[in-house]
Amino acid sequence: RHLFLLLHGSYDINVWFSHSDNTKTEVVTEKATYTDVVPLKVRDENMISSELKVIANPVQQPNTLEATISPNQSTVVVQVEREFLVEVIGETKVKVAVSPDGIIQELEDDPVDEISDEELDEINPNFMDE
Repeated sequence: RHLFLLLHGSYDINVWFSHSDNTKTEVVTEKATYTDVVPLKVRDENMISSELKVIANPVQQPNTLEATISPNQSTVVVQVEREFLVEVIGETKVKVAVSPDGIIQELEDDPVDEISDEELDEINPNFMDE
């Protein structure tokens, strides 16, 4: 099963330019809309729910990479980058080891946030093709 995330949004593009032998200036604003299709590449095989909560937030405002005048000089072509942080939240199974003697061991600081190179190597990026 292939999972995709659709991001819909819009932003304003403001182009400032001069004319009349650089004696006058103007600003033109145009609203740009977008729909991005983002494939979800990592999936927990132990997921127990078919319902997912997806949160997408922009990391930064849209940023202009390049702006050029079209060959017929009637439009401005703007290349823009957008960057999002996407969180996919669902229910999964977690295996917890319990000491039969009830001994409590102190844990290192934030052991959950540390992922070993071996664990990263075990991630199958082609899980959706299976």
